[in-house]
Amino acid sequence: MKTLRRFVFPAFLLAGIGVAVRTWTELSAHGVGTSLTLACSAAAVAVGAQLGRVACDVLDRRAGR
Repeated sequence: MKTLRRFVFPAFLLAGIGVAVRTWTELSAHGVGTSLTLACSAAAVAVGAQLGRVACDVLDRRAGR
């Protein structure tokens, strides 16, 4: 369980970064402004990080910590 917990947060963070890159390329290709594109990409990373924290908390509770 400890090994799983160690990889959960980085996995969700990397997924958020991947979504951010995809969001950036899609919005830029459609001519959306840079500030909105940056905001959407930053939000994707933030959501990935938050999901990683929540998953770590769930694993901690299941382990009885």
